[in-house]
Amino acid sequence: MLKIKLKNWQRPVLLVSVLLGLTLSGCGFFDGLDQMAEASPSGNIAVSLDQTGSVTVHMIACDIQVESVELLIQSTTPGDPPLSERINLKHPQGGYVELRLPASTSNNPPVLNSIIADPQLEFWVIPITYKGGEDEHRFVPELSGITIAEVENHPRGTLLVQNYVAGTHDPITLDEVTLDAFKDGPANSRPPGCTVE
Repeated sequence: MLKIKLKNWQRPVLLVSVLLGLTLSGCGFFDGLDQMAEASPSGNIAVSLDQTGSVTVHMIACDIQVESVELLIQSTTPGDPPLSERINLKHPQGGYVELRLPASTSNNPPVLNSIIADPQLEFWVIPITYKGGEDEHRFVPELSGITIAEVENHPRGTLLVQNYVAGTHDPITLDEVTLDAFKDGPANSRPPGCTVE
């Protein structure tokens, strides 16, 4: 084993040199750090349950467009990645976007079917923004770890939102809002001046 003795002043210089080398070479832990720093939320999201029991995802996309939502659930096999299913919009949309989820799908894996069949199953709703060939880093925040049972605890037709707080893992709560408040009210995930009809 090779041992190198460094003087105290040499240690920070070596560390900075290694980190700078990894960053400039585009590999290692810091690959894509510049892109992550540019990513910023540009909208918000809510979910509701109507009188018939249908789930609707409500989104506001400020100066970007949403083309689909991805539904995720945890795999039943420990260590496996989450299972996902995409529900596409007819075409990319910006501003206020409403997507009523179908009652069932024939997709594999059957994520939506699993969510509907088990009201206690935690799921995530991730809006997929339309890139259009641009270097786009803005996004509509996701709904994290909700269940149909939680949504059913609120009056039908009520929109339920989660406040997006970048870089935190605080306990998630669902807050009730009206459609008008969702469209016009303040949200810390929307840029100033983002209004929708």
